[in-house]
Amino acid sequence: MGYQYINLDYLREHSRSNKKIEKNMLEIFILQLKKFSIQMNTFAEDGKWYLLGGEAFFAKETIRVFGLHEMANELHKLDHLCRKHSNNEGIDLSSSVAVPIVFDNETYSPTATREILEIVQKFSRVAEETLEEVKLALLDYE
Repeated sequence: MGYQYINLDYLREHSRSNKKIEKNMLEIFILQLKKFSIQMNTFAEDGKWYLLGGEAFFAKETIRVFGLHEMANELHKLDHLCRKHSNNEGIDLSSSVAVPIVFDNETYSPTATREILEIVQKFSRVAEETLEEVKLALLDYE
């Protein structure tokens, strides 16, 4: 069966087509994907860029195993954006005023904030749709 997001070839290859291992990995992936999505949204809402970058770092390799290469590349970008501006705890993201914020003699652009939030929103959408695909894939293991 073809999927829009997931590709289970890598999983099958490295599990040597062991259905029990594949099923366990898919079940773990569901839990991880939910956690990544919740954590990233929470960190983004709270302006905790360093933590958000760390979550993106770990999530990108996990989702790559399941074939989400494009989203993994977005998370790589997110990680770098967040780490570059990790000293900005406490920014009010609800402000509609586009005023550059200065941290450690660097200007933190509202455009970067917007880009970070867009990637997090995209990840949330892709994660939700991926969860549905994984649940469908699990039906093949029953």
